[in-house]
Amino acid sequence: MGLVKAEAERVMIPHEPGSWVEIRGLVYGERREAERAVINDVRQMLAAHAWLYRNCRRYGAPRNRIYVSGHSAGAQLTAMMLAAEWPAYARGLPEDLVKGGLAVSGVFDLEPLLHVSFNSDMRLDARSVRKLSPINYRPRRVVPLYTAVGSDESEEFRRQNRLIAARWEHCFRRDIPMPGCHHLSVIERLGDPGSALFAGALELMNLR
Repeated sequence: MGLVKAEAERVMIPHEPGSWVEIRGLVYGERREAERAVINDVRQMLAAHAWLYRNCRRYGAPRNRIYVSGHSAGAQLTAMMLAAEWPAYARGLPEDLVKGGLAVSGVFDLEPLLHVSFNSDMRLDARSVRKLSPINYRPRRVVPLYTAVGSDESEEFRRQNRLIAARWEHCFRRDIPMPGCHHLSVIERLGDPGSALFAGALELMNLR
C-alpha cells in the first residue's frame, strides 16, 4: 500500500474572453498490488491527501484550496475523501482539508459489486461493502459535492448518481448534465474548456 508518486501539473486555461485562469493539480499514481482490495485504494488516497496538505507548497499550490475529482471507482474515492474525518486520521490535519469534490459516473453503493466476477480481485464482502460505500456515511460538515453521469450510461450508474444526491442532500450542489456521453467518453470532457463538465469544475472551485 502507498503512494508511488505525485506528478505536479500547472495548467493555464481560457476563462473568459481575454483572460486565463491557472490551475495547479497533482495526479496521483497508485501502487498496484497482485491482490488488490478496494480498502487499499481508500487507504492510499487518505495518505495521499494528508501528504498533499503537508507538502503542496513545494508545488506552489495553496493548501487551503484542495479539491478532489474522480471518475467511476475514482468517484467513490472522491466521496470517501469528502466524508473523511481528517483530524481523527492524523494529528495536525484540518477538518476541512478537502474543500469540495466532483464525482463523475461514480459507484457509491458497492453492494451490486458483490455479484460480479471481478470481485475476486476486489475482495469485497458484506462487511467491507458497508464500510466502503459512501452512501453509508454522512459528512459532518457541509462540503460541496457536484456529480455528473453520461446520458448514454447504464441505468445503474444513473441510479448511483441519484442515490448519493439523496443521501448527501446537505452537501449536494448539483448534477451536471452530460448528453451524448457514455461511461468512457464522459470523463474526457473534463479536459475540454468548452464543456459543461469543465465549467462545473470551475464553479466548484469558485473560479467562475
